[in-house]
Amino acid sequence: MILTKKEIFYIAENTDVFDNQNALSLLSSMSDKPDGTEHGDLDAKGILNKEGYDPLIIENLKIVAKPDHVSRLMLNNGFSRVERYTYRKEDQLILVEVNSEGLKFSQPGSIRDSVLSLSVYLGLSPITYTSFNLSLTKDEGLLLATIVDIYRKSELAAYLGEKKELTPLSLVEIENELTGESKVGLLSILKETYGFEPLSPDLIETTSESLIEKELLLNKDGLLLNGMLSMFAKSFLIPNCFVTFDTFSVISDEEIGYVGNICVAAGLHSLVMFSYDGAALEITTLSSIALFKKIEEYLQGPKLEKR
Repeated sequence: MILTKKEIFYIAENTDVFDNQNALSLLSSMSDKPDGTEHGDLDAKGILNKEGYDPLIIENLKIVAKPDHVSRLMLNNGFSRVERYTYRKEDQLILVEVNSEGLKFSQPGSIRDSVLSLSVYLGLSPITYTSFNLSLTKDEGLLLATIVDIYRKSELAAYLGEKKELTPLSLVEIENELTGESKVGLLSILKETYGFEPLSPDLIETTSESLIEKELLLNKDGLLLNGMLSMFAKSFLIPNCFVTFDTFSVISDEEIGYVGNICVAAGLHSLVMFSYDGAALEITTLSSIALFKKIEEYLQGPKLEKR
């Protein structure tokens, strides 16, 4: 069943379905207004007749009007875009898929098939080239992403015949990269996704000392990535697919909980996921199969507890 935004607003105006909507209501994330063609269009779709609206569409819209959880999935690889939502109310789950015709509503017994369909963009593999799971402050994460980007650029230059040995990095080199205008790389992703601001020179120094203590950086008269991180940086060359997935949950009448992630892919076996909760920044490499399992958990609508 597919409805346009105008048709949804028409139904909202002519029924009581959205009268008691909450902050997570489908309408809270949309804006549009009927243009007068909706009655005929809904009739042609078999959703509206002389006896009223199809009971199934009313049931679906009541769930998306006042859900307990809303989960969102968005994928973008530069030429394709996938946008899907799940709305859960108690044990009822509605899948809403955005396409060129409007919003497609369904009540799937399982959302696994919907998640696995992403394999056409990300592959289906249990393998990851490197393996690590880091819990950092935002400053540590920002500095580490900056150094990874420097390594990435050096490795990419090698493919152009401009290879030069990567020497230990000075704080000035790191500051120049951190404050630069590059729009491609992990640093720009963190800035744009979470609004992180560049670090001051003093903060770069103290943060680098923290990363050395955590054995993520080496101090060799300058800074180098340690072990697995160096391998990661040299293999994670061109980010080409971005996946965001997050969940909003009603915790109380006054509080909405939120958990969100962004995953970036630079090849079949090179995926990294970021998750920031306002305190810790989690950075994890994972396989596409592991990513799909995590997305499935989110789309099922995990319960968020008040801290």
